[in-house]
Amino acid sequence: MSRISVGIVVALGLVGLIVVVSAAVQIVLVQARAPASPALAPAPLPAGEGVATAAVALTPNALLLGTMIRSVMPAIISIVLLIPSSIVALSRDRAPEHQRWATAAISSILTYWLR
Repeated sequence: MSRISVGIVVALGLVGLIVVVSAAVQIVLVQARAPASPALAPAPLPAGEGVATAAVALTPNALLLGTMIRSVMPAIISIVLLIPSSIVALSRDRAPEHQRWATAAISSILTYWLR
C-alpha cells in the first residue's frame, strides 16, 4: 500500500473511533438523564385471598439499565469490528483483497454512525 492509502485508512479509522466513542458517550448520557417511564414497569399484582403472592415489579433502575445496555451495544460492536479492521487494513503482509474488505468494513461503520 502506498503512503497515501495508509494515511487514508488511518484517518478513516481514527475518525470512526472518535465518532463511535462520542456516540456511545452521548447515548449513555441521554439514557442516564431520562427517567424511566412508569408505563414500562408492570404493576404489582394485589396480594389477597385466593391470589398467589404479589409479583415483584421491575424497578425503573432495572429498566434503565437494560435500555442503556441495548443502546450502547452498537457502539461496542462497532469498536470490536473497527480495531481488527484497522489492523488488517494497515498490515502490509495481508492480501489486497483482505485490505479492501477491511477498508470497506471501516467505511461501513463510519457510515452507520454518521447517518
